Amino acid sequence: MKRKTQGITIIRIITLAVSAFFLAGMLSFLKPCGPKEDGTWMHCHEAGRGLLILAAVLTLLALLRFVLKKGLPRLAPDILSVAVCIAAMLLPGTFVSLCMMPDMRCRAVMQPGALVFSAVLLVLAGLDLAFLLRPSQRDTVKE
Repeated sequence: MKRKTQGITIIRIITLAVSAFFLAGMLSFLKPCGPKEDGTWMHCHEAGRGLLILAAVLTLLALLRFVLKKGLPRLAPDILSVAVCIAAMLLPGTFVSLCMMPDMRCRAVMQPGALVFSAVLLVLAGLDLAFLLRPSQRDTVKE
C-alpha cells in the first residue's frame, strides 16, 4: 500500500471515530440543560438539537469518504465537512442563544465540547483535502 493511501486511510478512520464520538457525546455527556421546573425548555435545548443533527451529518460524511471513488466527488465530503464544522462552531451562542449564567451546562460543557470536536474535525478535513490534492509521488514512493 502506498504512503499516500495509508495516510488518507488513517485520517479517515480517525475522522470517523471523532465524529462518532461527537455524535455519542451530543446524546450523552455533551447534552445541554434539562427542562425548567414548569416543563418548558430553554433556548440551549434548540442549540443541542441542532448540534446533534450536525454531528450526525459529520458522521455520515465520514462514512461517505470510504465509499466514494477517485475524482471530484471524493472531495465533496471534505468540503461539506468544513462548512458543517464552521456551523457547529457558531451554532451555540452565536446562532442560537444559550443560558445567561456561565456555570450552566450548556455554556460550561456543550459549547466548549462542540468547539473542540468541530475544530478537530475541521483540521482532519483539511488534512484529508491536502492528501487528496497533493500531486502524485509515484516515482519517489516505493511499494
